[in-house]
Amino acid sequence: MKAKENQASLIAGLEYLRAATSKPRLEVQQVQMLLTLYHLPEAGVHMQQLAEQMKGSQSFVSRNAKGFGSAATGKRFVALRIDDDDPRYRVIYLTPEGRAVMKTFCAIVDGSEKAPKFRPAVDARTKR
Repeated sequence: MKAKENQASLIAGLEYLRAATSKPRLEVQQVQMLLTLYHLPEAGVHMQQLAEQMKGSQSFVSRNAKGFGSAATGKRFVALRIDDDDPRYRVIYLTPEGRAVMKTFCAIVDGSEKAPKFRPAVDARTKR
């Protein structure tokens, strides 16, 4: 019974995250990136460090930093800044809105919170 409850919590959390980020085609790696950022210091990390920690590419981090940040259609969940110590590097971090959404997502997944009601995320390509 516990396994079904865990799965239901995960599904509810993912549905919440899709709606909150306005990304109906949210990818597993995108969720991984947001979760990794949530569990890192609030000040953020170099984009290269995030890619290494995720065992992914810098282009993936860069593309999604833009998609969840400057090119986002709704709220911005991540932001970038130039590193104070070395201006060759950019630091990626969750915005306060992004941190709040990820906190809620984690609470839904661990079962300590119910998913708030959102309209389902709509994919403009399929119109549903």
